[in-house]
This record gives sequence, C-alpha cells and structure tokens, in this order.
Amino acid sequence: MEEFISDKLEEFNERRVRYGGSVWLLEPHLKQGKGGLRDLQAALWIARVRHKVAGLGEAGERGLLPHREVTAARAARDLLWRFRNELHYATGRRTIGSRSTTSAASPRRSATPTTGTASSASRS
Repeated sequence: MEEFISDKLEEFNERRVRYGGSVWLLEPHLKQGKGGLRDLQAALWIARVRHKVAGLGEAGERGLLPHREVTAARAARDLLWRFRNELHYATGRRTIGSRSTTSAASPRRSATPTTGTASSASRS
C-alpha cells in the first residue's frame, strides 16, 4: 500500500515539473496541470487504497472530507470535465462518455451534481 501511494505521489511531482506547478498559467492543462483531473484522480486512488472508499461521496460519509469540500470537489471535477469535453468537441477530438455536445454557454445544458453527466433533457 505505501509503495503504491509513494508511486502516485512521485507521478504527482513529475506532472508538476512537466506541466507547471501554478494554477495561474495562461493556458493551464486541464488534465495534467496543477489542480487538474489527474490530481483529483490520484487523490481518489490514494483514498481508495488507504481508506477503502469508493469515491468522494463515501469519503464525505465516512468523515474523511467535510460535506462542503465534497460538494466543492464534485463541482470542480464536473467543471473540468465539461471544459475538457467542450474543448475536445470544438477541436474535433473524440470524447469519452455520452456528454452533450452543445455549447459550454448553452442554458439547456446542465450537469447533475453527483454524476457530472449531462441531463437527459440536454441530449435531445
């Protein structure tokens, strides 16, 4: 377990060197940059290994994170996924999942707070 966590922290530090260690970059890397999707995924993997939790919700239920931090982390994750998918759509790259392909500014599109997937109303 400790070796796995050590490896994840090493990956984390290597990403900082490669993609920048500041959230104030002019063009931040949504997936690999500081505070990006890989940071969240690494934190969740470490929590899964060390505390045997399935995700953010369970980490909150078990008292590892305050409810407000679970809510904030989910909102940040959903926003990062939305931006990343919109950028993939705008550049013609294929995205993972069945996310809506409407404009990021579209009022029809809404993400559910627990899953981050587009609502069924916006998939029409």
